[in-house]
Amino acid sequence: MENVETISLDLSRSKKKWFTTKMFAQMKKVFAKMKNLRLLKIYYSHGDRHEMRLPEGFEFPPNLNYLHWEGLVSLPSNFHGEKLVAINLKSSNISELLKGEELLAELQFIDLSNSQQLVKIPELSRMPKLEELNLERCISFYKLHSSNGTFPEMKFLRELNFSGSGIRELPSNIGSLVSLETLDLSYCLNFEKFPEIQRNMKHLKWLYLDKTAIKELPTNIERLEALEFLSLEGCSNFEKFPEIQKNMENLCFLQLDDTPIKDLSCLIGHFPGLETLTLEDCKNLRCVPSSIFHLESLQDCRLKDGSCLAIWQDEEMEHLNCFSLLESATTELPSSFERLKCLTWLKLSNCENLETLPNSIGNLTCLRDLIVCNCPKLDKLPDSLRSLQCCLEQLDVSGCSLMAGAIPDDLWCLFSLVSLDVSGNNIDCIPGGIIHLSQLCELRMNHCLMLKEIPELPSSLRRIEAFGCPLLETLSSDAKHPLWSSLHNCLKSISIQDFECEYPIVHSNYYDRDHHVIKVVIPPGSRGIPEWISHKSMGYEITIDLPKNWYEDNNFLGFALFSHHVSDNYAPFVCYTLELLSDGDQFGEVKTIEFILNGTDPASMVVYFPQIAISSVYRSNRWNKFKAVFSSSFGPDITADFKVESCGIHLIYNKAQDHPQQSLQQFNVKRSHDDTEDHPHHKRSKHV
Repeated sequence: MENVETISLDLSRSKKKWFTTKMFAQMKKVFAKMKNLRLLKIYYSHGDRHEMRLPEGFEFPPNLNYLHWEGLVSLPSNFHGEKLVAINLKSSNISELLKGEELLAELQFIDLSNSQQLVKIPELSRMPKLEELNLERCISFYKLHSSNGTFPEMKFLRELNFSGSGIRELPSNIGSLVSLETLDLSYCLNFEKFPEIQRNMKHLKWLYLDKTAIKELPTNIERLEALEFLSLEGCSNFEKFPEIQKNMENLCFLQLDDTPIKDLSCLIGHFPGLETLTLEDCKNLRCVPSSIFHLESLQDCRLKDGSCLAIWQDEEMEHLNCFSLLESATTELPSSFERLKCLTWLKLSNCENLETLPNSIGNLTCLRDLIVCNCPKLDKLPDSLRSLQCCLEQLDVSGCSLMAGAIPDDLWCLFSLVSLDVSGNNIDCIPGGIIHLSQLCELRMNHCLMLKEIPELPSSLRRIEAFGCPLLETLSSDAKHPLWSSLHNCLKSISIQDFECEYPIVHSNYYDRDHHVIKVVIPPGSRGIPEWISHKSMGYEITIDLPKNWYEDNNFLGFALFSHHVSDNYAPFVCYTLELLSDGDQFGEVKTIEFILNGTDPASMVVYFPQIAISSVYRSNRWNKFKAVFSSSFGPDITADFKVESCGIHLIYNKAQDHPQQSLQQFNVKRSHDDTEDHPHHKRSKHV
């Protein structure tokens, strides 16, 4: 036992109550023998984090370098941290870290994120080697305590993260943090004033001030000579920049969305290296200065109105890659858009008067993403879109007024298309030509009130959404519907190669990376579990027995995972945690699947998970049970509004006749009447 150097314990799936008085007494004896223990990690990979209180007199091993213990209320009064290099007590209930005055000479990393009772940490002068301090979402933490109200000389401190904390001010001499690279004060709602900068900060590159109460920047902001990224998004009191005396050559990203800023004319010229400028929802901005089009490095420009479009007639802007226009009153885009020869991403959002897209859009042969959403007067697409067949990967025309026939036949020659969103349109069918889109991974058709028919779909699809479509209410109960047939073909099409080279990630769905599974969101119907789901459960988790030799059966395609949820929050993250269990009460996490739902409507989801995705480590009869847990993973603030009412698992086979399970195609699905029965209490899903 003396040679043990590392202990790592995941408590998230244990049914035992680990930390009883008896257990702590045993741990105390064991730790006394572990003179060489360097790393202690007690954590929850998902689920509830339980409060843990150490008994009086509890002692940690003397040579501990790394301490990670989630849910801890406090450290023992006799705790000595002289040898600690890293301490991680995130999501703890601790109020004060490391009382006393001893020097924490080796401490380099502190993570107390989401410790909502935290009010005090040791003075920075006691931690001369500190490199990273993370106090994100520590809502009770108001200030850094210092004996003289200033920062000490910190030669190694690279990152300070106060995001979402209660911090109100920083010590005045921030310039003493000579090595600081990242300072995150975003969502610090009570932070009002950034201190003046006494000397040049040669390393600070990232400054996040989003959603703070800040009214102005320090008058000598140019002393942040290494600054590359500055975000002031949502700063409702920020109206103007100070007069800048010296160019900030390294600034390449400036985010001013949703600020009351009025004028930029004297500012832009001081940022010659600017690559990204975002000005969406700047209601007080009188006009966009023409000087932005002289920024030779500008690649991404996001504006609120169309005041710049007339100026654009005479500008080439060949270097621009991304352009966004929000809430513009323009009725059409200028034909000169064809001059944006390098444009790869174009977004036109909430342009209520936009009626047409120019035919010249077909000349943008680098365009990968075309997003034209919530433009209610746009009722047709230009025929020239066919010219983008080799480049366009994402087409989003949600919230427009496309009618039957408004989707041109030429659209189906866009062979590179990966994502298509026609939600909120007046179409009554998806044309059969969609079968030719052999690269299509995502199809969204939510809230299409007239939609009656879905044809056979390409086998490349990995995500389908069709909720809020009242004329498709029979979809979840008709096993002969082409959708289910298409999904069965999709599942059969998944091969080992899909796991070696995942499908391209569509830029608008950064979190939706699990392209090797198939995700379907459909109308909830009667809210019951469909009859064809063979294993059913009320609530948010289910465990089933696996057939013997399941891992050797070539006809066994995988699992259909069903859940029905209700949520009062927009776009929750949905999390499926999949596990294999053995009779010995051992478990192995197979996969965690996360994705975003667009909307708050009740929805039923079916996720198809292929069995070939299961690691070879678990491919034996030892692992004879399969468990799925369905929850929200967005955060502790919204889980109370996310509820999984029912769930189920179905094993899918290519040939049904040889198996007790049936294939998906052969189910005579009827609407489930489970929701009319007396159900046990539904547990609310918890934060992962």
